[in-house]
Order: sequence, then C-alpha cells, then structure tokens
Amino acid sequence: MDKIFLVDTWEGGGEIDENILLANDVSGMIVRLNDIDGGHHMDANFLVQWTQAKTLPVRLVYFVYNPWKTGQENYNWLIAHMPNEAGAVMVDVEVRYIGYSPTIYAAEFAKFYALAKAKYNVMIYTGEWFLDFLAYWPQDTLYWWASYPLAFYSYETLTWEALRIRFSEYDSPSNLDEVPGILKMWQFTGDRIILPGCNKRMDVNVYYGTLDELKELANERPVDSIPEGDVLLSTTEYFDGLTEKRYETSTPHGKVIYNVTEIETVKVKEFFVSPMPQDRDWIVEFITKYDTDAAINCGGWTSPPLVPTGWHSSESRPYGLNKEETIYISKENVFSRIRPSNVWNAFSYQNRLVIDGQIVNIDKDDGDVRARTAFGYTKDQSKIFFVTVDGKEELWKQEGLNFPEVAHLLLGLGCDFGAMFDSGASTSKAIRVNDKPKVIGVPDGADTVLGYEEVKLERVLNALCVRMKSGTVVIPPEEGENMNYIVDFDTDLRPTDSMYNTGTRRITKGTQFFSDVTSIHYNPLKPADFGVTFVKYQEGWIPKIYKGVAYLREIETIPDPQPATGPKKIIYEDIDGSVYEATTFTKIK
Repeated sequence: MDKIFLVDTWEGGGEIDENILLANDVSGMIVRLNDIDGGHHMDANFLVQWTQAKTLPVRLVYFVYNPWKTGQENYNWLIAHMPNEAGAVMVDVEVRYIGYSPTIYAAEFAKFYALAKAKYNVMIYTGEWFLDFLAYWPQDTLYWWASYPLAFYSYETLTWEALRIRFSEYDSPSNLDEVPGILKMWQFTGDRIILPGCNKRMDVNVYYGTLDELKELANERPVDSIPEGDVLLSTTEYFDGLTEKRYETSTPHGKVIYNVTEIETVKVKEFFVSPMPQDRDWIVEFITKYDTDAAINCGGWTSPPLVPTGWHSSESRPYGLNKEETIYISKENVFSRIRPSNVWNAFSYQNRLVIDGQIVNIDKDDGDVRARTAFGYTKDQSKIFFVTVDGKEELWKQEGLNFPEVAHLLLGLGCDFGAMFDSGASTSKAIRVNDKPKVIGVPDGADTVLGYEEVKLERVLNALCVRMKSGTVVIPPEEGENMNYIVDFDTDLRPTDSMYNTGTRRITKGTQFFSDVTSIHYNPLKPADFGVTFVKYQEGWIPKIYKGVAYLREIETIPDPQPATGPKKIIYEDIDGSVYEATTFTKIK
C-alpha cells in the first residue's frame, strides 16, 4: 500500500515554507479552520495558510467539533466558513465537555456527521484517549487516527529522509483494533519533531493510498465560481457588457442577498472617480450629475471636517487624506496598485481582502455582520465587479456578511484583487435604467430617497463610476407582452423564421414584423445588425441589442366605428417615449 505524507497545522504552528515541503515529497497540508476556545471562531492563520497551501498537490480543511453546540449549530458554522473550493472536511473530535452525556454527544455528532457527509467528503480525526467521550461512533467511515510510537515522541530535529527511514519500520498503529471505522490516515508524530520547511514542531501524517485517491478525497473544486449552493435569483443585462446578477446565500446568521455588477472592460468607455465633494450625495446623484451608467460608493470619510480619509483623483485632480490604500486607473482603464508618475483617476479602499488571487490575513471580528460594499477584478482585468450585500433597513441590525465571507465571495467570482469599501449604512450602488438611476441593494438604513426605489440610503462622499460604450439600456419585455418592430434602414441580411417570425423575405427599410415574445425563443447565436433580439433564459428575458430597429409597445387599441368592415387603430409607444399610429407607423408625438 502506498504511503503519502502530509503535515497538519494551526495558528500556532509557525511559518511554513511549502516549497521546501514540496521538494521533500510532502504531498499535502491539513489546515485548521477553527478554534473553540471561548466559542467558535476562525483560526487566526487559516485564510493565509489555506491559500499558501495551494503550492502542494493536496490541501485539506480540518474542523474542530464543539460539544457546547448542537450538531446543527456546528454544521451551520462549518458551511459558513468553509472555503468555496473545499470539497472535503476532516472533523476533529477530541474535546471533552465535562458533564456532557456520551449518549447526547454521540447523537448530536451523528446529526452533524449526516449533514456534513451530504455536502463534503468526510474523515473523522480522533484517538484512543477520546473514544469514551461518545457512546458510539460512526463505523462505516474513514478515520484519521492519532497514535504516537515512542520513536516519534521525542523532541528532536530530523531530516525528511531520516524520518522516512525511521517510519519504514511501521505499517500501522499498534492500537489499530481500537479504530471505530476504516483507518485511512495516521498522525504518527506528536507535535515534537522539527523538520525542514518549518522552524516549529509539526504533526506528520501518513495517508494509506495513492496520491490520485487523496486528490479524489480532497475533491477540490475550481475557485472561479460562486459558492456552491448559492441561488441565482435574477440576471439582467442593462448594457452591452454590464450585467447585474442577484444571488441568495445561506449563512449562520440567516439567508442573505448579494448583488454582483459584472462589467466587461473591453466594452467600457471609461471609469470615472467623482471629484472633490462639496457635500455628501445619494448614490443616484453620481449617475445624473456626472452622466455615468453605474456607480458604487468607495472610500471612507471624516466628519467634521467633511474630508475623504483616502487619497483620490478625478481626471488628474487629487483630493483626500492619505490614510487608506489606493487604486490608480489610467486613461486606458487599467487598474494598478502602483502609483504612476501621472495620476488620472484614483480611489481608496478601507480593507484589502484578496491580493494576487489569495485571501489575505483579515484581523476582523467574525461577528461584524452588516451590509457590505466591495470591488474586485480578474487577473487579466477583463472583468470588474461592483458588489453589494444587502443589510437591514434598520441601522446596525445583524444582516449581511462578515469580512471573511466577503473575501470568499470575491475569490469565488475569480478576483485576483478584491477590497472592501465603506459599508454598513454607506453601502450604495446604482445603475442607469432608461435614463433614470436604479438603486441596487439594501444598506443598513438611513434616509429615504424620494423619487427612486423605496429603500433607505446613507448619503456618501464620493463614488467609483463607469461609462459604457453602448450608451443604451434596454428593458426586457414583460412576460406575455407583444412587441412590434420596424426596420429603419436597408440591409441585405435575412432573418431566420425562429428569430423574427418573418419568413425568409429580404428585409428592407420600412419592413414591419410582429412577434409574440411568449411563444418564440430567439436564437442568440445568429445575431443580425438589423434587429433587437430578446432571448429567454431560465432567469427571464435578456435583451441582445442590435442596430436598426425601433421596438414598440402596444399602449392603446381604438375600435373602428364600423368594426365589421374597418381595421382597428392601434397606438404604440417607442422605448424612447415616441408614440406611433400602427397602420402607417406615423409618429404622433
């Protein structure tokens, strides 16, 4: 049987050099997710160590089960803090709760185990000393067993080669018969031996199987996807290259809504940072005042005096205090953390979350849960993300996400860089829809903005904005709404029957055609430059915008005085508000 070596680590385990481990044929690392001293909380080193462990062929999470909590509560905490990409969990059961009935302990753990096993590959870590904590243990499962021969229980420094030679005399732990289930991994050193790759003592483990089997156990998923289980509620392409997606996720503090504006940079005319503020404004004012297509609040501010705490620049005009980290945007829409010689646009952020595709060490309270505003971009900067997480309309109520949860969200979107803007009541995002700003998301209360959606907003000092090249917003038709089209220039192109229900005749200027959008699915793979195509997906109607067509809504039908012989007179309204009489398409107003 193959023997694969891994190390496990926690926040007190010291700095690890993964490249040295790799050079010594160490195949993986098991990283502690949590501590339960004083209640469940993240291991202070987990986020950093987990991302660094990508250097090794395999990385695994281990979770310390907390008997002071129910099985369901343990599971809720686990799924809220597990990395999105992790497909396996090693469950550490070694904590005694004095006075806690072994029967109740076993029953609650069994509930947790069933829930965890339904979502992840699971292995249980324990040892002979802990078996009496539970009245019974899962038997048909894999075990990671702690048992330390005297040969590996002395304080010394060894090379990896010396360790392997010494271990070659051992096939399995001496108390193998005590393992409640299937032995799959053995922790054979007792946190006493120093080995190359770490200046502190490490636990060393052996996995019984092949490296491919270990990778299958780890079941690591691609990182460039949203968390598994998050529900996509809606998708709306407001501009060509700007799509708004709304998701629901489950956390220990309940279900939470978050909103992702996905911007394709190749279709961006320019990014824009608002100039030195004279006063605070609602986010919608950054759309109308500066003629932008989307805006999100950015850096923090002091009051009094009313000054941004971060350093900003609006088209080469700088302002603010240098108390936050800064992102610079060139005239070519390139984002950089390095200050150029000539600054064009710049904005500041309060908390870095993802750097170079890795979650940074976040020294924040996991209980700090509220509405959030975040920003990120992919490594090639082909996509920029404006993210808001919904909170409560009442100020400072616990609803939203904490810092690690937002970091995992940004990483799941594929961000190489991600940061948090001013959040809570300041959470603000808006998109231009038919020349009127639409507020996206719910912050933690403040003032009601009259004339817009019935949400409460805090006025903010400045915003990061974007102007798209298309300059057009198209609203998808309502379900069951019929649309009438008229072509306003000549073309030699012919539509297909499935696209416009017009047959195969040549389309010329003045050609009219009618479509019942509830019954025809237009083909987005056969676009023409003479039409507006609405494509129906599961999330609803998505507009695909092409040139040359006026698209009209039926707003009024006037019966003919002699209905038996005369036609009906139908009035249509264009998307821009123009009104037409249908039979001749004469513009009325």
